[in-house]
Amino acid sequence: MKIKGKVFALALALVVVMALLAGCGGDGTPTVSDDPNVGIWQAVTIEMFGEEFPADEIYSDGFVLELKDGGKCELRAEGKKDKYDWSATGDTITVSSRGTAFISAAVSGNVMVIEDFMGTGLKIVLEKEGAGQGADASAAGYYVIDALTIDTEYYDAELLDELGIYYYIILNEDNTAEINTDMLLSGTWDNGKLYYEQDGEDYVNEFVLDGDMLTIEVDDDGYLTIFEFRRSNDLPAAGGDDDSDAATDAAAYFTRAELEGIYDQLSQDYDDRTLSGLSYQEVFDRYFDGVEGTVYLEGVVLTIYQWPASDDAEAYVTVSFQDYQGDGNRTAGGIGSYFP
Repeated sequence: MKIKGKVFALALALVVVMALLAGCGGDGTPTVSDDPNVGIWQAVTIEMFGEEFPADEIYSDGFVLELKDGGKCELRAEGKKDKYDWSATGDTITVSSRGTAFISAAVSGNVMVIEDFMGTGLKIVLEKEGAGQGADASAAGYYVIDALTIDTEYYDAELLDELGIYYYIILNEDNTAEINTDMLLSGTWDNGKLYYEQDGEDYVNEFVLDGDMLTIEVDDDGYLTIFEFRRSNDLPAAGGDDDSDAATDAAAYFTRAELEGIYDQLSQDYDDRTLSGLSYQEVFDRYFDGVEGTVYLEGVVLTIYQWPASDDAEAYVTVSFQDYQGDGNRTAGGIGSYFP
């Protein structure tokens, strides 16, 4: 997916890597579901053997059912996270795995009741958590990137570390916020929303806070991308074995204006799929007058090349290459730019 500098900083390099927030919703605001069932349902009480208990006495790590758009859901309990399908018929929610239903629940307003959880005899009462809870001081803290889901592909913390992704969000108690990737953005947060400004435009991204996890979801016409950040006592230390320094120190052959023109052509060809499938040599011959880029990131999943501007130390264009056919040949799949 292509990105531009005005896109939410969380995705600045990450979208170039895999395809994410860029262009999702023209005003920068993620799609909010109209389905009242979609959201996070947190267990509050559990009844067993005729006696009712607070949910945290039975499930010390919490019991959460998150219903997502598109019929996907997550069940988080006992420190585990499992992904299933869900459907609704009237006021009844059904959770299934590969077509086999194993949870049935009745919904009334913001309350969900599972009468018999998986045949165990447990009656679980859940309450829906608002999409924007966390405007109090308890939400304040450091949150480091922990996982990324792009459609059905899941990238865990280990892979993100290998790719050199060390991003974080800081929510301060005074409701100011910092969003740090290849650049630093300042903004504010309140009621489950991040507010920030870039290139003179205002942007909003909604987030959900569930325990120590802060999640941002972006639904781009059914193409779901999920960012998961974990609360941390410390900010991440940038590291990894990527070659980003080499890109910074590389000789620059194009002016900012020239790169903007190159990116416009790349963007057009990306949209009409002319770019797709081209090799690295074909890309630098066709778009960069035979000038090779420098390796910005080299990983087991993909390679990103960067062409920096000669008259602007911050401006650049990137093109990512990945083995899409499984034949060992990496071809063009994503583009990125930054023109502050």
